Amino acid sequence: MLYTSQYLRTRSKIREIKKLDNNIIAICTDSHGIKLLSFDDCNTIQNISHENLNTNTSAIAFSPNSEFIAFSLDSFIYILHMPSNIVIKTINTQEEKIEMLTFDLESKYIIGTTKTGRVLQYRYDGSSLLARLYSFDEQNTKNKATTVSSFAFYKNYMACGSNNGTIFTIDLHSRTNKIIFNNNNFRVNSIIFLNSTDIISADNKGNIYFNSLKNNKLIKKIETGFTKVKQIVLMPNPDFLMVVGDTNYISIYDIKKYKLLYNKYIEFDDIVKKLIVVDEFTLLASLNNNSLEKVKLPDSNELNSLIVKNSLDKAFLLVQQHTMLKDTKEYKDLEKAYENIYNQALEALINQNKNKATELTKIFKYTDSKKEEIKLLFQAFDNYARFKTLYIEKKYPLAYTMASKFPALQKTFQYAKMEEQWSQTFKNAQRQIAYGRYDNASSLLNEYATVIQKRPIIKLVLKNNHDFLEFLKAIELKDFQKVEKIAKTNELFTKVPTYTGIKDEINLALEDLQKDINNSDIKSAIKKITKLQNIDHIIKELTILKNEFSAI
Repeated sequence: MLYTSQYLRTRSKIREIKKLDNNIIAICTDSHGIKLLSFDDCNTIQNISHENLNTNTSAIAFSPNSEFIAFSLDSFIYILHMPSNIVIKTINTQEEKIEMLTFDLESKYIIGTTKTGRVLQYRYDGSSLLARLYSFDEQNTKNKATTVSSFAFYKNYMACGSNNGTIFTIDLHSRTNKIIFNNNNFRVNSIIFLNSTDIISADNKGNIYFNSLKNNKLIKKIETGFTKVKQIVLMPNPDFLMVVGDTNYISIYDIKKYKLLYNKYIEFDDIVKKLIVVDEFTLLASLNNNSLEKVKLPDSNELNSLIVKNSLDKAFLLVQQHTMLKDTKEYKDLEKAYENIYNQALEALINQNKNKATELTKIFKYTDSKKEEIKLLFQAFDNYARFKTLYIEKKYPLAYTMASKFPALQKTFQYAKMEEQWSQTFKNAQRQIAYGRYDNASSLLNEYATVIQKRPIIKLVLKNNHDFLEFLKAIELKDFQKVEKIAKTNELFTKVPTYTGIKDEINLALEDLQKDINNSDIKSAIKKITKLQNIDHIIKELTILKNEFSAI
């Protein structure tokens, strides 16, 4: 659980908070107007008040660029210029009472929604209506007017959720690409875009929905356990979703695995009204008791500090408490540091120095994610003498079974020699298959037929002769694309010993491509790029190199 600290307490009910450009926090309360704060030191930058900005104000919105405030009273929308504290526009909505207001991400458009379910588009510098973007049905199933209940923006796209479960999306610039869908008839309290085609929404019954706009389909529904979900917010690491219910705590979901990660990740002294992300490591929560609470998220710098101090056990504990850190560079450094100690301990055990191995690994005695692996390491070398005997007697199936049970044995000299022998045998069998001598190939591989790890690949190559021959031919010709294409048809092909060699060849080709780009050898670079296209595991590296090539 994360700890919170009080940022600010207001004297009246907090109506709205928003993070603006330049690290400004805008706060609107019922009785004391608007306050603009510098987030870093909580100093007041400006106080804003207006006669029509009061408890009767029906809606309020802040432009992200810190320039404007839009607020409504009866059938008028007022646009106030924040730096000068002057109302620069008054828009008459022609008897349409505005219930919600928002600015788009570019602070260019103002979107207003009415009591009758209309979604209206204005410009901050114009008083006339630009467009009626959509009109929700006049009545829902409970015979009440259908109105907008939530907004979301992504680039030039906007989504509106309604109190009857309907969600409407549109391209604000072209006013096209309208998509309308409905997961149920419950009020949509919150929406966010993952990208231009995927949306997450949350309803008044505690459900979260993942929808694809490409095919207008529901991808996944999650029942959170909250009586209702008031807000969903992507974390700075967008693989994780913060969920705010009608409670004093916030839950975290892994949206790649669609599962609850932490039930009570952050707890507060009162019910959470609204949550905003201030920066990569900071959240701000508005509570029912009129206070703003600051939350510091786990920082990768903290993880790095523990690694530098060699406090690896504390570093793993930090990651255990905050799984989101697993995506950081620092976590990779932590795993490398652990692997280095593990290998040192393994080497000590090979040399029969158990005391040294124990001393090296004692730091992980209470580390949940590593203690089982360390336990297996010592158990492996309690059986090492027997493993060596099996190797010497060439009882490979039994030796492989032991190595499977105790993975540490797979890092020994004996296991490496066994794999070398297997690789040579497999290559000889490949040659026999290439000549159509399947009985000879089967005879060669028969020695490994009872080895559980080898049995599937042996069965594959003996029964899928055509595909296997094509695979071998592609490897021989270094046809990387064909190798990857065939490998995709069955993952077992990636277990073929010669496949490891082709992956090394691909990495060398990437290095050669980098050299061609550095030397501005366009002709050679084009050939290599063409050869390396459509290989999944190097897409990222190839994209970077292609961008470099485009800049030549």
